[in-house]
Amino acid sequence: MPGIAKPASFANLLHCRRNAGGKIYFFLIPSGSSHPLFLVKASCFSSGRSYLKNEYENLALLYFTEKFNALKSSIPMPVCLDTYNGSTMLVARFVEGNRFRDLFKLFFIKKYFYKAADWLINFHTKTSQVQHGEKDALKDEFISLKEKIALQFKLEAKTEHFLNELTDFLSNYNILNMPMVFAHNDFTLDNIFFAKEQIYVTDWEYAQPTGLPFVDLFHFCLFYGVWHGRFTADESLLEMYSCKGKYFSLVKPALKKYLESILIEVDTLMPLAALQLMRWALVTRMRGHEMINCINLLANGKTIFSLTMREFKESIGLTAA
Repeated sequence: MPGIAKPASFANLLHCRRNAGGKIYFFLIPSGSSHPLFLVKASCFSSGRSYLKNEYENLALLYFTEKFNALKSSIPMPVCLDTYNGSTMLVARFVEGNRFRDLFKLFFIKKYFYKAADWLINFHTKTSQVQHGEKDALKDEFISLKEKIALQFKLEAKTEHFLNELTDFLSNYNILNMPMVFAHNDFTLDNIFFAKEQIYVTDWEYAQPTGLPFVDLFHFCLFYGVWHGRFTADESLLEMYSCKGKYFSLVKPALKKYLESILIEVDTLMPLAALQLMRWALVTRMRGHEMINCINLLANGKTIFSLTMREFKESIGLTAA
């Protein structure tokens, strides 16, 4: 990596932080210091190695590409991707600050919600681009996820019909009309840190430089409800995305601002939400059934995404066309 000397040895790795998703997290602390300098993520599993490689490439793209200079102050600086004792190891600068999930005891938690949402909107606005990929990519991913879901979960008949209807919609939708963004794909409270007025976003292993819009905001609000309200995912979906939900008034300004900044057609929000839920039903096995319950709620018209375009716009304060 240009201008950066990687640690000469991994022998001084200290303080194993946690083991998550097949990866082990360490702090690297220089001799004679008690202050962490690097965070090291290691995995000896093939899937973990693949994720670490993807994260390193995403961090390097964001941190060392000139067009992203305005964003790199919020991104951990990547140092190297290397191997040690049979494990792949990603080394990045240690990020100072308080994890968003740990800030819930503070009475001004709403302030941090909007700071994180504003960061995401700014990030997606600055990385928004015209799609140049395959025109069937969105439909093909949706169909692939739907087939995998059908093998692992028992779906209600109405939900199967609902997913088939969304597939038909995507078959006739021109994805070239959809602005692509640099999608984080795991934008949750565990991966957002605050240090005074500075925000840092970590864990870029699922990220896509040419990714789908809206799914990060949908995901962020859904899991804000899970962690803050201690809801199950399906309860959080109703709290965040139902006009009657307790937290809908919190989500509305973020939704409005996002859709004013990233010009997405409103009728694509339902398939994008369903797609993200299917992704996470497969990734987070412990919450897989909760994700399927969320899809059931979408299928049964329990959220704002089932409103007509005019009703939806009115519900979040956008000017109805």
